[in-house]
Amino acid sequence: MKLRLATVFVLALMVGAGFAQGQFAVSFFTGYTMTAFEDQEDAAGTLPLGVQLGYMATPQLEVGIEVSDALGGFGFEYEDVYGKLEQTVNYMNFGLYGRYFLSDANMKPFLKAGVGLFTGNIDLKYTSELGNFEETSKIKSGIGFTVGGGVLLNEKFFVGFDYNIVSREPDVDEDDISAFSASSSDDSSEKWGMNTWAVKVGYRVNF
Repeated sequence: MKLRLATVFVLALMVGAGFAQGQFAVSFFTGYTMTAFEDQEDAAGTLPLGVQLGYMATPQLEVGIEVSDALGGFGFEYEDVYGKLEQTVNYMNFGLYGRYFLSDANMKPFLKAGVGLFTGNIDLKYTSELGNFEETSKIKSGIGFTVGGGVLLNEKFFVGFDYNIVSREPDVDEDDISAFSASSSDDSSEKWGMNTWAVKVGYRVNF
């Protein structure tokens, strides 16, 4: 709740500053995002959906906040001699970013960097002849970093690439099924790399 209130407060401040000085922009984006998790044999992909609220601090530098969600989560499946394990990693990012435009032409390439709070949990479903098992495992939120770049076209449409770097610690008991590795010898109390990358397409509105 405190995080949501803080996000709303920052949004309100930036909206007010943007309308007052005419340098405010809101962007909506989707695309394709894929996992690059540590010690994860398979990769899972899905659609990202997000919004950015930016302010032009200088003619070339935009700073702002963004919220993104991996729609439906990242899904993984494992099978053994007893049954099948289905895992859905729910993944959200609340971040601050800076975007530096390398040109002021109609086609503006840019570089991007950011920092954010990565959060979400894991839904587990195990189906076997001996019985079924369903559980939601909590994962501690983690601070991560984003690097990327792209191109803004005609001040409205943009394409970009983001790579998110973050490690998070599963909040599970040692006897629980590991959400990150098929090996039961891994220590579930250790942090695991939960990097992702995304190709984004979006639409931008300037005020």
